Amino acid sequence: MRQLAWLHAVPKAPSQAVNRKGDERSRLKRILDEKQEPRLPGTAFSCVVEMLLEVGPAMDTPMGRATLSFSEIDAWARRTARSLQPWEAQFLKRLSSEYLAQFSISSDPNCPPPWRVLSAPSKDELDRKIDALL
Repeated sequence: MRQLAWLHAVPKAPSQAVNRKGDERSRLKRILDEKQEPRLPGTAFSCVVEMLLEVGPAMDTPMGRATLSFSEIDAWARRTARSLQPWEAQFLKRLSSEYLAQFSISSDPNCPPPWRVLSAPSKDELDRKIDALL
């Protein structure tokens, strides 16, 4: 969920000239415009993530974006004729909170992605690290 929030965020350009606008595209839009595939972690709960994206990962309020409320989740479930288990509603609320927390810090252009593919170190790199310890 955090990776999606990072991808959905629009990094703010550093302060430049007053009339100059930065790139208004989200990271996801930039990646797709470059004909690349965004990297996303696999999840065992993809059906719940799909539900969250359907209801919307956060709600807009007069004070800004906010975590989904149980009322919003319940209204969505009733409108879409879904019968949610209590743990699913709690999980949706928690995912919404995680999304919003990451989204709020991801407008920083230097914010690293919360998830990335790590490659195994090479044999030479391991040898150097072991030699450094000895």
